[in-house]
Amino acid sequence: MTTEQPSTTTRGFTIKVVLSFVAVYLIWGSTYLGIKYAIESMPPYLMAGARFALAGAAMTAWLVVAGGFRGELPARKVVASAALVGILMLGFGNGLVVWAISRGAPTGLVAVLIATTPFWLVLIDRYVDRDSRVHPLVVAGLLVGFVGIAVLSGLGGTAPKGIDGPALLAVLGATLSWACGSMLSKNGPRPTNPLVSTALQMFFGGTALLLYSALAEDWSAFDPAAVTARSWLGFAYLVVFGSLVAYTAFIWLLRHVSAAAVGTYAYVNPVVAVVLGTILNAEPFTPRTMVASTLIVVAVVLLTRARSRPKRSLPPAVPAIGAATSCQR
Repeated sequence: MTTEQPSTTTRGFTIKVVLSFVAVYLIWGSTYLGIKYAIESMPPYLMAGARFALAGAAMTAWLVVAGGFRGELPARKVVASAALVGILMLGFGNGLVVWAISRGAPTGLVAVLIATTPFWLVLIDRYVDRDSRVHPLVVAGLLVGFVGIAVLSGLGGTAPKGIDGPALLAVLGATLSWACGSMLSKNGPRPTNPLVSTALQMFFGGTALLLYSALAEDWSAFDPAAVTARSWLGFAYLVVFGSLVAYTAFIWLLRHVSAAAVGTYAYVNPVVAVVLGTILNAEPFTPRTMVASTLIVVAVVLLTRARSRPKRSLPPAVPAIGAATSCQR
């Protein structure tokens, strides 16, 4: 009796799946630290805008060469929808995250707070469709998540070391902006190739950030020669890996693996970010931070499980690029 060996094709597919998950888990989990390094010697909004504008241009060029536009340009309504989504998710969403990190907010805590994006998605979905029944897991997830945020924010006491009230509110505002952008992306007109939407979103989101940078930041005082090597490396990492490699891997996984499996990035990314921030950036990790982070991750797990049920599904918390999705991110 002989044992059938796995084919080369099967092994190759498995390797692609593993590498794609590694990319989504580790790269998106590390982009917060990349932002921290990049803005050490770069104007925050100029850095963020240039990052997404360059990534959007690079992805557009690749789509043109690879035939991703299928011989025709996106319709006007597709472009308009992508512009609005890009401004919400990247302009406002990523812009607020960059602002919070520029104020010294620990990257690990920022990532944990970003993981609460599904909470807004649930609430928005409930508001839009009030006749829908709320799954018990959703209720449990919202309650656990609220407790986690309350513990993290020091409700009734002092906030954890390294993050102040305005920064915390800015990150929560970013999650709301991402959720609104995600909902519009889900329900709005989209091209056949999702990478076309992503390229447009990054371009318009990056342009919005650059316009704001021109108004709020003094470009005449910026000297590219004074940018440190670590900042350049952080910027390059965000453009190439954070905005291009990880999102391409994410799209590939959505086409070849179950959505429930892909959705695990939502609670792996904050863990990666906390570990990297603690080890590489000496960020504080107190018992209260550990308890709050655990509660928020558990809440995201509950909400993800509720979304994966065959019953009416909730909109996915997808970074636009993420991500953002970052955002991403």
